[in-house]
Amino acid sequence: MMLKEKTDLGRQLAESIMDSVLQPDSNDELMARVRQLEQERDALQHKAARLQSRSEEFKFLLKEQASSLAEAQRENAQLRRELSAQQVKLARLEQGMKSTHLVREKSRLMGAQNGYPVEMVTWVTTAGTAQRWHSLDDKPKVLTVRTCGFVTYEDDEIIRITPHILPGKTQGCGDMKIPKQSIRSRLPVGLMESAGSV
Repeated sequence: MMLKEKTDLGRQLAESIMDSVLQPDSNDELMARVRQLEQERDALQHKAARLQSRSEEFKFLLKEQASSLAEAQRENAQLRRELSAQQVKLARLEQGMKSTHLVREKSRLMGAQNGYPVEMVTWVTTAGTAQRWHSLDDKPKVLTVRTCGFVTYEDDEIIRITPHILPGKTQGCGDMKIPKQSIRSRLPVGLMESAGSV
């Protein structure tokens, strides 16, 4: 019984081998499947290469954007420092304007008894008429003058400074009429100390 079973099993195995050899369609299908799998592998490798290339591009773009962001942050910090400095300057300017306004108001009040502000005017002129013979090659001297007093007249061309006024009256003495084109500065009398000695 055992021998017969072994014989039958051997026969079945031989038939199976012969069937596979005698059936070329099975081999063709297997080869076609192998080729299909190879094509799919090649396609996946190509896709992986493309993804790797895109990944490198993204890394480069991210690096550029990080660099641009860092540069923008540096510029922003610089602008903030400049803005802070400008704000400090503006605060000082506003304080100075406030102080100047207060001094001008003080000057106005000092001259209020006669209705005229008190100012110190710095202006330029030349030496007077020569009293003796001199060389025509001599260069005329330009003098810088400071005049202080009540501003009793002013228009587009001249300003009149009057140092002496009779209180409560409309009379003055010692006028100095100064062409405006000769004026270098005008300072309320309360600011004379900060401007230096006359």
